[in-house]
This record gives sequence, structure tokens and C-alpha cells, in this order.
Amino acid sequence: MHKLFNYESKVMQAMLNLGYMILMNILYLVCCIPVVTMGAAQAGLYSGMRHMNNEELDTWCIPAFFKGMKSGFKKITLVYAISLLPMAMIVGGFILSLLFDGAGRDMPVWLSGAAVLLFAAWQTMLVIFHASFECTTKELARNSFWAALSCPLPSFLSGVLLWLPAILLLMFPTLFVNLIPLFLFLYYSLAYQIIYTLMKKPLQKMKDAMFPSQEPEKPEAAET
Repeated sequence: MHKLFNYESKVMQAMLNLGYMILMNILYLVCCIPVVTMGAAQAGLYSGMRHMNNEELDTWCIPAFFKGMKSGFKKITLVYAISLLPMAMIVGGFILSLLFDGAGRDMPVWLSGAAVLLFAAWQTMLVIFHASFECTTKELARNSFWAALSCPLPSFLSGVLLWLPAILLLMFPTLFVNLIPLFLFLYYSLAYQIIYTLMKKPLQKMKDAMFPSQEPEKPEAAET
């Protein structure tokens, strides 16, 4: 019993990690409240989960969350601001297509849905790229888009995971309400845990192809 509750035991480490995930999930939602900070908050959450999963990184996951958010604020927020209009048009077109079932619309449901999926994958790759590599704002926007196209399955699955609550809110509001406690306390941390696992091998390939001199787990801040 003493070994079971020892700090170094697997049970205690699992409990601590669960506690960290809950805390980071709450921090993430609080940091998303101003809306314009959403991208930076996503960068912080991914950075925190990356540190929690990598023993070679000696930074505690909570300071890593705030460091990732701070470093991501300028670049990711700038990219979001520039792409705000096309983002609104893509998502708005998809919602209208759903409401009217594509009738009388220039863009059918499947096409608008594909556009939203591509946007979600690109948006998710923005966060992953920023947290993993040293690059300028221009490189971040461009390379994240091509990365989403070059590894479509993991990047699209990552985008769906990240935006699943919004999808449920639009299409299945009753189910969304029932799952609110999960979204508040654990879902986003768990989603980024899965995203981290999905993107581990693709990131290594991107590192070899695009940034051979960099280590994807040890990024430094870059000048824009």
C-alpha cells in the first residue's frame, strides 16, 4: 500500500497527470474568454501537454502552458486576425448550408463541410507548428497549411477533435448540454493528448523535410 501511494509510483503519477490535465483544461477555457486569445490559449495547452508527455523537457507543464501562450500570442493572434474574414465566410457558409440543406446555395453542404474541415486542420497545425518549430509568422501560416495537406488524416482528425464541441453545439445541442461537465474539466486536455500522439511521427517527418537543423521538442522564440 505504501508503494502504491509513493510519489514515484505509476498510480500517483497517473493521478497527478490527471490533475494537471484538469487544471490546464480550466486554464485554457478561462484564457479563451476574450476570444482573441483563443489561438494563444491553444498554443499554451498544446505546449503544456507536450511537456507533460516528454520527460526530457524539464519544465513543469503549468509554466509551460503560460510560456506557450505568451510566445504564441503575437504570431498566432496575428494570423487569426488576417484570416478572420475568410474564416467567417467558410464557417458561415457551412452553417447556412446545414440550415438550408444546400438548397439554393452556391456551395453544397459537402463542399462547405470540406472547406471547414480544411480550415480546422490548418488552424490546428498552426498551434502545433508554433509549439514545435522556430519559424517566422509568414512561415508559420504557409507551412501549417501545406502540413495539413501533406498529412491529411492526422491533421484532419486533430481538427475534428478540437472543434467537436462546436460541432455538437450546432448539430446536437442536447448532447452538448449533457457533456458540458466533460468539456469544462477534461475534454480539451484529453483532445490535445490525442493530437500530440497523432502528430508525433508526422512532426518528425516535417522536421527532417523543413527544419533539419531544429529539434521539434525544443523550440526557441523566433523573430517575425
